[in-house]
Amino acid sequence: MKKLLVLFLASLIIFGCQKKEQENIEILQEGEVHFNAVQIDPVLGLKSTDDEWFCPTDPATGELLEPAYAKIVIDGYTDPFWAEVFELDGNLYTQAIKLPVTGDGPETYTVTFFGLYTDLGGTLIMATPTPAPAPYADYTSTHVSFPFEVNKFAKAEVPVEVLCYMPDDYENFGFDWYQVTEIVIREQCFFGDICVDDPELYVNSIYNSQGNGVQIDMPAIFYIDVTLDGEVIPYSPFGNTSWFGEGAPLCVQYPDNLSIDGEEFIFEMYVLVLDNTGEFNYQWYKTWTFYDNEMIPTGGDGIVDFVIGDCNLIPPDVTFPPLAPVDPPDPPIPTCETAFAYGDSYATCFIDIPNLQGNRWGWTNGTLIKDVSYSFDIYAAAGQCDLSKGTLVGTLEVDYHGGSAVVTYNMLAGFTMYGVHIYVGDEVLPRKNGEYTTAPGQYPVVVDDLVGETTFSHTFSGLSGEIYVVAHSVVCGQYQ
Repeated sequence: MKKLLVLFLASLIIFGCQKKEQENIEILQEGEVHFNAVQIDPVLGLKSTDDEWFCPTDPATGELLEPAYAKIVIDGYTDPFWAEVFELDGNLYTQAIKLPVTGDGPETYTVTFFGLYTDLGGTLIMATPTPAPAPYADYTSTHVSFPFEVNKFAKAEVPVEVLCYMPDDYENFGFDWYQVTEIVIREQCFFGDICVDDPELYVNSIYNSQGNGVQIDMPAIFYIDVTLDGEVIPYSPFGNTSWFGEGAPLCVQYPDNLSIDGEEFIFEMYVLVLDNTGEFNYQWYKTWTFYDNEMIPTGGDGIVDFVIGDCNLIPPDVTFPPLAPVDPPDPPIPTCETAFAYGDSYATCFIDIPNLQGNRWGWTNGTLIKDVSYSFDIYAAAGQCDLSKGTLVGTLEVDYHGGSAVVTYNMLAGFTMYGVHIYVGDEVLPRKNGEYTTAPGQYPVVVDDLVGETTFSHTFSGLSGEIYVVAHSVVCGQYQ
């Protein structure tokens, strides 16, 4: 018996070692690399220059900005690596990155962009230039793109020389503007209550999983769909079902590309309520449309508060009517899309206008002459100006007589407007800071407080000669 026990223990030891060895073999297929960022300062004579050199500072304190993350773009990878930066003995190092190593190694990779940022997607403050003829190529011995090797069983350290970066310097670094695009992750938080006349009707719902069970006044369970220029963003929809809506707000994070003016964000909110069939479903309640760094108004606490009904004594930021009775049919859940007037032979797609930054779709219509009336179709969700993708939702009437033009929206049955943005002028597009813009939020006429309107009219005066018309709207309805 004692011999059997010894053999059993020995077999466990052998098996355990084999298993650990197999696990190690699998893990060691990845090598590690971290980068040593060496700051080159031409002013201090590390490289010769007659230029005055600037490093980015905090506008509030005037102090130099400190790097917290490195953005490392490696050839063959779609997404960049964001590695934390730390200082050791006066040197800057990045957190180690794991990369696969095939065969016996080593594996060669190429860095196509290296920059140091204040935060994830924050401000770029140091970067490595491209080779000559980039003006700043003479200041560093490292240039992007540069290769490096990764081996199994080893950690590689790669020195990289960087220069202080200012936004106006991007051409001196040899960069295309879009290589150094700054994307800010913005956040908006929501919290709501629903008022229920008969709590017993909600006993069989997940509202009963809240800490106090079903009540007359309960935290709302809801989700929010988020689109950016008509495209659903990653991780949307955002919902609070996992914590049953109580104890914490629902915070929605979304990317704002600072190099693109007029990015259109649409937030659509759906709340879990009892429908007319006796089932619990998410009902559409609110659509918010805003642009760039605009934020949905809050009461000062940074949270968009809403109440369905009138059981909350503290005035919320948004109030909805009481829940409808169970027996009437619920209204259909609409979908909201961006829409533009399309003038057929008068229409030019934004994408076809030379030297226009961005990829926003839509049309400018012109040139229109006075003492003539025009009628244009309005298409929603016609991405890239492809009418086959869009839905005809209404018409736009332009009555241009004398020095005035009356622009009138008329929606087809089943479609309503929640915002309009209009430009009328003698240039193909409106301007912002002297540059053409296609961003609806920057048009001369911005009306964002429409609530389910089917018609809207605005008169432009002081006009002469030939004109252009750009007419945008946010249209909700039943899209196929």
